[in-house]
Parts: sequence; C-alpha cells; structure tokens
Amino acid sequence: MRRTWTGGVSVMAGVIGLASVAAAQVVVPAPPAPAPTPEYQPPARPVTPPPPPPPAPEVPVPDLVQRDASGRVVEILTPTEEAALAAMKLDDAKKSPRQAVATERRALMQRVVARNSKHALQMRGLLPRLDTINNLGELVGYGDATRALQIQPGLIQNMTTTGAITQREAEAANKAVTNYTQALGKQINDDSGGDRSKSGPTIARVNIRRLTLEAMREFDFLLLECANRWQEIKGRATVEAPADKESALAAAKTDAAKVAAMADLLAAMPEPAQYAVLDLACMPLPAKRQLPDPPVRSGPPKAGEPAK
Repeated sequence: MRRTWTGGVSVMAGVIGLASVAAAQVVVPAPPAPAPTPEYQPPARPVTPPPPPPPAPEVPVPDLVQRDASGRVVEILTPTEEAALAAMKLDDAKKSPRQAVATERRALMQRVVARNSKHALQMRGLLPRLDTINNLGELVGYGDATRALQIQPGLIQNMTTTGAITQREAEAANKAVTNYTQALGKQINDDSGGDRSKSGPTIARVNIRRLTLEAMREFDFLLLECANRWQEIKGRATVEAPADKESALAAAKTDAAKVAAMADLLAAMPEPAQYAVLDLACMPLPAKRQLPDPPVRSGPPKAGEPAK
C-alpha cells in the first residue's frame, strides 16, 4: 500500500504563501535628511532716496510799462522782446551765447528785408504819417507788408531753444511783453469807451509800428551800409541807378541824410536790382548756424537760386 506524503507539500505551500504576502507589502522608505538651516542674514537696510534738487529760483518779471507825466502808457520804441530781455538780470556766463543768437537773428532779418525791399520801402514811407491815418480799411491793407517783415519764432524763443536763456527766464520775459501789450490795449479801449469801431484804427497803428520795429531798424542799417559803400556795391551788383539820385546820395553828409537818399535811389530801381544791392550789404551769417531760416520767404531770389 502506497503512503502519500502530504506534510512536505503543506510546508512548501506555506512557504510560498508567505513569500507572496511579503512581496505584496509596501515598504515605506526612510525619510530624507533635513535640509541644512540657512545661515542667518539680517534684513537689508532701506535705501534712502537722495533729496530732490532745490527748485529753480523765481525770475522777477521786468516792468515794461512806462507812463508819462499824465499817467498814460508810453509806446516802447525798441522791439518789445528785446526790451524785456534787456530789462532782466540774466546769467553773465551766457552773455556770449545770447550775443551770438542776437547777431545771427539780425543777419537773418536783414535777408528778409532784402527779399522784401518793396514792402520795406512801403513801410518806410508809411511810418512817418501812420498816426494821421484813421481809416481802418487802409491800415488793414498794410497787413501783407507787416507780415512779410517779420521772423517767426521770436527772439525769446530763439534764445530759449539755443540754451542762451533758461525756461524760467523766457517765461518772465514773455510775461513782461504780455503785461505791456495788455496795458497798452486797456488804455486804447478806455480811450474809446469800449467802442471797437473807434479803437480799431488805433490798435492797427500800434501793431503796425510794434511789429515792424525790428525790420525797419535793419533796413536803415542796410541803407546806410549801401550808401557808404555805394560804388563798390553798385559794381558788384552790376546795376544802374538814375544819375540825379546818385548825385543826391553823394551830396548827403549825415547818416540820416544818407539813409534817406539811399532809400530814394533804391525806390527808383527795379525790385530785382534792389535785392541785389541790399543782399551785398547784409551781415554774414555765422559758419555754425543756430537758427533756422525764416519759414516764409518772398521777393526776388538770387541769380541762379530757385524761388521759394
């Protein structure tokens, strides 16, 4: 009879079962080592911003309003912006840059006058009798001449953009000009009792005179320069002039007489010849320019130069 050994099978089965259970268990890994504690760093001190720069000092506004013995506002007989700057205490360190800008502007204005000799001669004949004209329509008719004999921008802005004066100085100068024109305008308005039909001619006369002061000063300069150098300039410009006008010019002795005689001689010449003569008397422009050419230009161009 065969005997069946079952004990070994049971034992083996038990071992296999234990092994299966062991294989199915989840083994928890050992925890990682703690991170090292960072070295203590004290908090950074707050950065104190630098103090703001002190504000630019206020610039006093000059007073251009002058009154006569009866308390009436007196018209300024120099270009208003020039008068404002001349009345201010400006930085001496920038005196040379200011002079350079003013000189260049004069040279530019002379070229404007030369190109608009017809208007300059018209205005020279008008100004001595300006206060006798009360017809507003007639005064308005001189608007083209007045506009042609100006340069924009004005002197104060020229000085500001080139750094010859500060922005605050420019503001003070502009304020002085405004105060003056408002005082003059108020006086005209009060004289007319607020009636614009009565104040219109007076305002027109004041504006024509004020807005052409700069140009007419340079025109007189050019006329005197031409008178003193007439034979030289006449030859270089290759122009002819009436003999009687030349005789009157030669007989003139004082500067005022020379200017008047030269204006008469110039008026007897055609406009292109007027330009050729005046152009040779203009101050030279600097090699290093700071100011732009005037945006509007009329009158005859130089020979060979395209008209603009």
